[in-house]
Amino acid sequence: MLNRADLDLVLDATRDLWPQFAGKRLFITGGTGFVGKWLVETFQHANKELALGASVTAIGWPLRWPNGHWDALIHAAPVAVKIPPQFDHALLVSSGAAYEQQTEYACMKRAAELLAVKRAAIARLFCFVGPYLCDRYAIQTFINNAVKGKPLRVTGGSIRSYMYAADMAAWLWRILFTGKPGKVYDVGGDKPVSLPFVALTVAEKFTPEPEVIIDVTESPSYYLPKLTSELGLAQSVTLDGAIERTIEYAKTH
Repeated sequence: MLNRADLDLVLDATRDLWPQFAGKRLFITGGTGFVGKWLVETFQHANKELALGASVTAIGWPLRWPNGHWDALIHAAPVAVKIPPQFDHALLVSSGAAYEQQTEYACMKRAAELLAVKRAAIARLFCFVGPYLCDRYAIQTFINNAVKGKPLRVTGGSIRSYMYAADMAAWLWRILFTGKPGKVYDVGGDKPVSLPFVALTVAEKFTPEPEVIIDVTESPSYYLPKLTSELGLAQSVTLDGAIERTIEYAKTH
């Protein structure tokens, strides 16, 4: 379960949105993944705290559409499907990889967006840090190794920006409630940093500091969102704060 402080952070950032969802039903695909878990738990928290009388059904895989009318859908499962008409509002969770040209993953994401373009707002997600993120992502590997007292090895030189997962969840709720069908909204951090910088920042949070081994020979690549202030989207947690929150969660869970 997420910490109460993170649940409250999302609720405070989205409190004005929830009254319109009182008594309604939400369906989430990909509910067992990183994004899905954050959405389910923050929905349940808002529902309880604000006495909305709303309900959520979340599924993992395989994908099965529910019967009957539903008020909203968040499609976060990694599969391209046509969104059926039984949902009044819909959000497709896509990826910043859709901006790339050649990879199979990028093509799959663009296909999902084309299928959803007339029905759903589209959120292209970039890089994040926070509870539930799996350690195939570099920043989470750094944190997990540091908690275990292991060295942090950096082999890539990419330039990225990171958003704390609570801000991600708040942005996705706002895009669902107020975004326009077919419009793309990038979701990610606003300050570019290199992977060596991230590893060193993580290491500095520990005493004694774990060793940081930097073995980067390639030229840096860039993976950054195109952010907008539209819809009132704003970040509340800095990268430093995001790393500290994630380390604390990793230590206690």
